[in-house]
Amino acid sequence: ARKRGIIGSVLAGILMIALGLVVAFSPLTAGISLAYLITGGLGLYGGMQTFSFFRTPREQRSGLMLANGILLIFFSLFTLFSALQSIYGTLAMISSLSSVIAFFTILGSVARFSAYIDTRDQQLPGSGFMLASSILNIILGGFLLINPIVSWFSLSIVWGIYLSVSGLSLMIESL
Repeated sequence: ARKRGIIGSVLAGILMIALGLVVAFSPLTAGISLAYLITGGLGLYGGMQTFSFFRTPREQRSGLMLANGILLIFFSLFTLFSALQSIYGTLAMISSLSSVIAFFTILGSVARFSAYIDTRDQQLPGSGFMLASSILNIILGGFLLINPIVSWFSLSIVWGIYLSVSGLSLMIESL
């Protein structure tokens, strides 16, 4: 059983390295593919929220859940439709997704800064790392907002390198 686990981990590591190298050396294809996957995933998520609304007992339903589900479905369908019409639609899809990621990155930075203040006040170790993480996330969010298209493809390269290094570490840990 242990040997099968080692073999599975090594194979998973090899697949992660291979996928990471493909993504790192082909960021255009990876970035566009990722944008289509995320947009399609948002549509599926909206569909599941809408479906869950109707399966939830009437007294526990939330109109916001239904509205969010319907809006996600329409956003996904409209974005995919426009992306399939021309290259400009694809660029608009990538730009909007990049802006959404920038928003969540900056929002996460505010949460980390709040956690930094709490840990600093309690004099816990590691509060400096929270502050550094908060500042770096604000910078990253700013870059994503300033030039969303280039940032999207740059993040694809970083993701590919991260995936390759993670696959290598998985292989090393399993041996």
